[in-house]
Amino acid sequence: MPSYKSNYLTQVILRIDFQTTMPEYQRSISKDLEEEILKYFTLKEAKEGFIEEVKFTPSSEKVERQRTEFKEWNYFANERQKRLCLTKDFLFIAYQKYLNYEDFTEPFYTLLKFLISNHKDLQIKRIGMRYINNVKIEEDDPFEWRKYLNNNLLCVFDVPQNRTEIRRALNILELNIDDIMLKYQYGMHNPDYPAPIKQKIFVLDLDAYKSGILSLEELSDIIPKLHDNIESLFEKSITSSLREKMNE
Repeated sequence: MPSYKSNYLTQVILRIDFQTTMPEYQRSISKDLEEEILKYFTLKEAKEGFIEEVKFTPSSEKVERQRTEFKEWNYFANERQKRLCLTKDFLFIAYQKYLNYEDFTEPFYTLLKFLISNHKDLQIKRIGMRYINNVKIEEDDPFEWRKYLNNNLLCVFDVPQNRTEIRRALNILELNIDDIMLKYQYGMHNPDYPAPIKQKIFVLDLDAYKSGILSLEELSDIIPKLHDNIESLFEKSITSSLREKMNE
């Protein structure tokens, strides 16, 4: 995303899912790896995670539940506004306070280099990057966004005769851009739902990802592409007035 003086980002996430599991991370984190992590995330917290799969068989009318437990290695920084999570199946970094692209991706690239040098056969089945913006403006009319947002995003407000009847207004657009999938969720989620919309908050949630067997070396090329597609669509979604607000 462009470097503005301020932004409306509430969370930014970068995640890879492993095709081959890393069973050693179920037991512990090596000293060398932890040294790399602690350069950026100084607070360590391990906990037990689980995935529960529910299967329903119509013939027997039975519900089967399968619970898989795993160790989750969490590291935090900046009063928990930055988080790294590593398991045997995935790695992700999530920031609640975002400065710029370089600050966000630097620890991720550092860990990628470690994985490349220590796990020659490791493959990735998915990589994703997500930017969640909550554009909040202190103005009286919660539905008047034409000054700040591309008017093509606002058509849903014209569906009802009376806008005050709207309780939520959300849209989903999914794109395939040169084998990069981009899921764009935008609109007014209304934190006071089911009460009437009072707060002027518009969500721009951009989630870009690529699935398939990927080598660790390929990720260094894919990550900038994910970011560039997100940045391009974000910039098409906003107006110069909102840019001015973010640069005040």
